[in-house]
Amino acid sequence: MTLAILLLAFASALSLFGARSMVRRSRKAWLVAAVVVLVAAIMLVLAVEPMRWQLYAPLGLAVLALLTAVLRLSRGAPDRPRWCSALAATGAASLFALALLPPLLFPMFTVPEPVGEMPVGTRSIALVDPDRPDPVGGAPSGQRELAIRAWYPASRADADRETAQLMSKGVADGMVSGATPTFIFQHLQLIGTASVVDAPIWQDIERAPIVIFVPGFRSFTTQSSVLAQDLASQGFVVLAIGSPGDASALEYPDSRIAAFNNDSLLADEKGVEALTRATTATNVKAQRAAIGEALEEMRGADATLRHQVADVRLLADVIAREEVDGFAGHLDTSRVFIVGMSLGGAVAAQACAELSICAGAVNLDGFQFGDFFERSYPKPLLVLMSDRGEVPPLNGSMYRERGSSFPNNVLYREIAGASHLDFTDFTLAAPWLKRWAPNPLLGAVNGEDMVAATSSTITGFLRSAIAGRSASFRIRSTDKVRFRSVDSGSKAQP
Repeated sequence: MTLAILLLAFASALSLFGARSMVRRSRKAWLVAAVVVLVAAIMLVLAVEPMRWQLYAPLGLAVLALLTAVLRLSRGAPDRPRWCSALAATGAASLFALALLPPLLFPMFTVPEPVGEMPVGTRSIALVDPDRPDPVGGAPSGQRELAIRAWYPASRADADRETAQLMSKGVADGMVSGATPTFIFQHLQLIGTASVVDAPIWQDIERAPIVIFVPGFRSFTTQSSVLAQDLASQGFVVLAIGSPGDASALEYPDSRIAAFNNDSLLADEKGVEALTRATTATNVKAQRAAIGEALEEMRGADATLRHQVADVRLLADVIAREEVDGFAGHLDTSRVFIVGMSLGGAVAAQACAELSICAGAVNLDGFQFGDFFERSYPKPLLVLMSDRGEVPPLNGSMYRERGSSFPNNVLYREIAGASHLDFTDFTLAAPWLKRWAPNPLLGAVNGEDMVAATSSTITGFLRSAIAGRSASFRIRSTDKVRFRSVDSGSKAQP
């Protein structure tokens, strides 16, 4: 929250207090000064702040205070008893606090700069599967058409060109996010990143390792821009898959928008209710019973996983043929990794088990649907799960059942104090909310520490896998972010 917003809200509250409580001989001078200060504060905020929903409350309070001051000046008013001053002070303080809540709880935030030395470019790519009709009716063309967002090492000569926003306006306007009001995310289109739009790829890069990124269900391709930029700045090419119908909203390179379609995972209402009970369970027995019911009912989840695995397969085939638009001759097809978050994490592990081109995978807080545990999986796999400490983590429950029986190629860790959306850039979006009211979506762990820890851990794991040393890769906790391992089916150890 900026000084301009604070000044506006304070001036408004002070004006309302004075208009109601000042004695007559002092009121006129007070009100004239209040009008001048309020007009100046409103103009200052409009000049220096991008317009967003968080400003509606402080601007509304300022307009109310301005109208009150003008009316008092034009009509005058009798002196008020002393109790009116106390009431006015209480009311002004309450309005001041309420006006500051939106910009305080959901502030404009800064995306951390990439940690690597290379500039980062980004571009959008459309990828059509001519042999597969869209299974959920989300693609505008009727065929399965993916919207790919790429991040890559860019030419230094183009480092001063236009940079991408955290969320495009088309996605912000078209997104659907379940029970959460979508206007809460509108300001993400005003937050910039370090990625240069359509910058040429760095020509010194001959064969870059590839990360296929699979976002969460009902999310968007740029949900983990911090991770993507960090990887690209260190020499990776990141290709995030936008699956039409499953994403909250997708924008294709020609500005077409694919909206969310509710015909897959969330069609199983009983399964969703069971999964909700599992999320909010207060003991292990209730959680396991709800998980069992959810797995029985949520057959649509497996269907969604299957067609998203097919999406990964489509992109992997294009990579293998070296036909990714704009990247011919720059991709190392022997070093392809799949990273995903939430349902995308389950897709990443499942797809890597099925695709020979995949060299390893990362599952970020994804409940493992599919038949992954029935397969032989010899490749490196990193599993990072949230753990708020109340009951065993829901999304990690199926991995926890294996406990110490994990093979050497599977590295499982839980992050103490983290919740589900802490594995995305949303962990940066509400620092005060995380501090005051940790919840199943945003946990208590500091957002900047969280993105730094997960990014460095994933990068280190991928580099160790490239070097053939993933079995010896070690994750170290810090004073701010604690990774915990599991040595049995229900107990976590630091």
